[in-house]
Amino acid sequence: MLVYNVLDLILEEAMTLEAKNLNEQISNLKEYEVILHKNIEEVDSEGWFLKHKKTGARIVLLANDDDNKVFNIGFRTPVNNDTGVPHIIEHTVLCGSKKYPVKDPFMELVKGSLNTFLNAMTYPDKTIYPVASYNDKDFKNLMETYMDAVFNPNIYDEKKIFLQEGWHYELENKDGELTYNGVVYNEMKGVYSSVDGVMDRATLHSLYPDTSYSYESGGNPDNIPELSYEEYLDFHRKYYHPSNSYIYLYGDMDMVERLQWIDKEYLGKYDMLKIDSEVKKQPAFSQLNEEKVAYAITDSESLEDNTVLTVNYVIGDSSDVELNTAIQVLEYVLMEMPGAFLKQALIDAKIGKDIYSQYEDDICQPMYSIVAKYANESDKEKFITIINETLEKLAKEGLDKKALLAGLNSLEFKVRESDFGRIPKGLIFGINMLSSWLYDDSNPFVLLETNKVFEKLRKMIDTDYFEKLITEYFIKNTHKSVVILTPEKGLTEKKEQQLKDSLEAKKGTMTDEEIENIIRETKELKEYQTTSSSPEDLAKIPLLEIEDIGKEPRKIIGQPETKEGITMLYNDLFTNGIGYLDIVFDCTDLPEKYQSYMGLLKPVLSYMDTEKHSYTELNTEIDLDLGGFAFDSGIYVNKKTGEPMLTGEVHAKMLYDKIPKTFDLIKEVVLETKFDDYKRLKEILEELKSRVKSSIIKTGDSAAMLRAMSYYSKSYYLKEQSTGLAFYQFLSDILDNYEEKKEDFAKNLKDTIEYVFSNQKMYLNYAGDRESYELVKKLVIDLKNSVYNVPRNTDLWQFKPEKKNEAIKTSGQVQYVARTGNYNKDNDKVFSGSFMVLGNIMRSKYLWNNIRELGGAYGCNASFTRNGDVMFTSYRDPNLGKTNQVYLKAADFIENFNVDEREMRKYIIGTISGIDTPLNAADRSGREFSCFITDTDYETLKREREQILSTNVENIRELAPLVREAMADNNICVVGSASAIEQDKELFEKIVELV
Repeated sequence: MLVYNVLDLILEEAMTLEAKNLNEQISNLKEYEVILHKNIEEVDSEGWFLKHKKTGARIVLLANDDDNKVFNIGFRTPVNNDTGVPHIIEHTVLCGSKKYPVKDPFMELVKGSLNTFLNAMTYPDKTIYPVASYNDKDFKNLMETYMDAVFNPNIYDEKKIFLQEGWHYELENKDGELTYNGVVYNEMKGVYSSVDGVMDRATLHSLYPDTSYSYESGGNPDNIPELSYEEYLDFHRKYYHPSNSYIYLYGDMDMVERLQWIDKEYLGKYDMLKIDSEVKKQPAFSQLNEEKVAYAITDSESLEDNTVLTVNYVIGDSSDVELNTAIQVLEYVLMEMPGAFLKQALIDAKIGKDIYSQYEDDICQPMYSIVAKYANESDKEKFITIINETLEKLAKEGLDKKALLAGLNSLEFKVRESDFGRIPKGLIFGINMLSSWLYDDSNPFVLLETNKVFEKLRKMIDTDYFEKLITEYFIKNTHKSVVILTPEKGLTEKKEQQLKDSLEAKKGTMTDEEIENIIRETKELKEYQTTSSSPEDLAKIPLLEIEDIGKEPRKIIGQPETKEGITMLYNDLFTNGIGYLDIVFDCTDLPEKYQSYMGLLKPVLSYMDTEKHSYTELNTEIDLDLGGFAFDSGIYVNKKTGEPMLTGEVHAKMLYDKIPKTFDLIKEVVLETKFDDYKRLKEILEELKSRVKSSIIKTGDSAAMLRAMSYYSKSYYLKEQSTGLAFYQFLSDILDNYEEKKEDFAKNLKDTIEYVFSNQKMYLNYAGDRESYELVKKLVIDLKNSVYNVPRNTDLWQFKPEKKNEAIKTSGQVQYVARTGNYNKDNDKVFSGSFMVLGNIMRSKYLWNNIRELGGAYGCNASFTRNGDVMFTSYRDPNLGKTNQVYLKAADFIENFNVDEREMRKYIIGTISGIDTPLNAADRSGREFSCFITDTDYETLKREREQILSTNVENIRELAPLVREAMADNNICVVGSASAIEQDKELFEKIVELV
């Protein structure tokens, strides 16, 4: 033991010396002034806040041993109109620069870098450009491309960039119809097609009417065409200057070298500029502000029970980390935990069917919103009264201390774990810092320094601290608003007709010369879009060599064994004292009538009363002791047979000493849930239906793809039954005449639970230390002996393919177009890694050029599975028939595909980047189980990687017949605008409305 202590001391002293040396080196840089230097223990980093002396540029460094390096440059970009100028600039600066004059360096990086993150984002008051990579050379390439993009964009020399990404008139001939097009224009039409998008805009306007937050930084489609090219350039001139910049570096890199490079290549070439980009605060109101806005619904939807009500509060300051954290704990107790006091009061009063809250703390003055969807305008006063009375009662009588502690523990676990999925944690740290740093230069690290905050709030639970917050920030707060979103039938069609009439009238006032100019500009823009950048310009984009890429895939580390009939997989990973537990039950032989009930495992299990606890008490117990606890369903497709395995699953994460309690909770939920609380079941169903509908409208590409795949694929059919449009229809059917159906529904749900969580075939997947695994093994064997033992179904369901080719009409203004098929119907073709490269080619070249650049859609995607599935989708797309034609011509493009070695290398590198994504311990453990259960061995992964790395032009061309075969299956599904669907109705066998 003494040896380890000595080693620890030596390592600690070495690290301290290294940090001291780095601090001296940074302090000695003559170009920078150190404003603040401190250790940030919460993120295990040494932090510096610097100012660039010549320009005043602000720089934050977080130095640590994380090799997933992050760079971000951001600008404060307040707006004074709804034209979306910062959003359009965000798109356009990535369309070529002085050093890299290609048309789209962003896509060149997507094609050919090893990035772990690459994007740009527009917020209400800032625009940021973050990148991340494990590879040092790649990271420097990404940094340079982005720095040149923001400071030296080609937008001043090429107006067509603005026309393509922002907006432009489109006219093919003098007798044609004059229209608007543009990527941002169509993206925001998609945003404003969702009631959530309309609500978010109205809420900001209602609370901050005298500030930049009252305007739409993303752009209102009605106002985007008001933006002139010169106004757009002026915005860039004003705000995209080092003096208005916020630069962030995170990870294991040579910070001194990077700082010297930033100064030499960019910042040092500028002088200080006084820029007024202050984000002004809204003076508090003296009384409640009310706003009413209409949103579109389809003709089949009801005006009744379709209003959205929100009450909104401005709360404190974004840099007040203690207050922000406390409000999140309050949100848990008031609105988030099952049975939360305020939420339940609104549900019991039958105000709305989907009640939730939102806390936005990434703006200068944070806001908290309470939302009731599927309500009525007549409920407004009752809605406000119940909120006020419930809050007053809680402030007077006191909050449940155990619930407060559960909320605090749950939040602290998430903060300490720093699990952001596949998004680098260093990126999230940097974005979070901007929530205070953007408005206050004194300490940009304040929102990261949470240890003392959690410690203090833990002590406050036994006082009246949280009750006083309710009084100050909710009851006595006059800076609040109520927003009413009322449904209006035909609003989309009315706006479309108004736009059509407006453009027709505008065309009518144009001279022949003006019309000819638009026709010419339309033609020239399309020529620009279809003309490739020169090889000389393309060669300027920095590119790795194939030799820079690892030849081996990630090792498969899962160690399988069988105990008591349970297949167990142990993943020996460093988890920082957290156990990641997955228990999987094979229920592939589930009777057909229960298939849609699989979609209810997650929203129902642990959210109903049990024999021991009410569902509120149960979730308080869960959040007091666990970091995560959920039930779900899954589908795993065997890579060799193509057969799907349907599963019921339990997922949990906890500290090792909480493992026994976790298994007690699993048994309680699975064996003791009471399904005869029909009121509670209805509440769950109504909320779930609202969320599924919102998801279909927001991510119609996923819904359309899943539906199209379900026509012929057994695995996708099963998934669609429990997550897609079929599941939405199932929920709607249950809720129609619920009183008559509730008993049969509850019985079927209970039968499903008993069938799924039966001990016939179980799997354990676990990541943690070996000692905790030994305990988990014993407990899972005990669980097997405790759960149900239901005889297996011998009358197995047989999947019957059925081509439906549906169009799903919504009140949206854009489309989501999916076309799918399969080339491996007899399961006799071996998947090649070249298909993965083809996916990158289709996404970043063929579909991007034709659907996004030429078509104006916001997004496009292509996927190829090991089982022979081919999937093409578009996102927020103004077209339908044209997009379908692009899909049909894909095989022709592949058949004639021809690029040089350098371009091919880009596609290969970009493909590897998509495979080698960073995985945290939970993700890595999940990957191990997926490989095991789908029969994907290391040799398969290695062979596919070798095929990727050796892919050439001929390999790609050889895939054309397979893609042609898949597209010939003619499986199409579209979610979107009624008018667009009607124009191409011959494509569909069935047209329905999403009601």
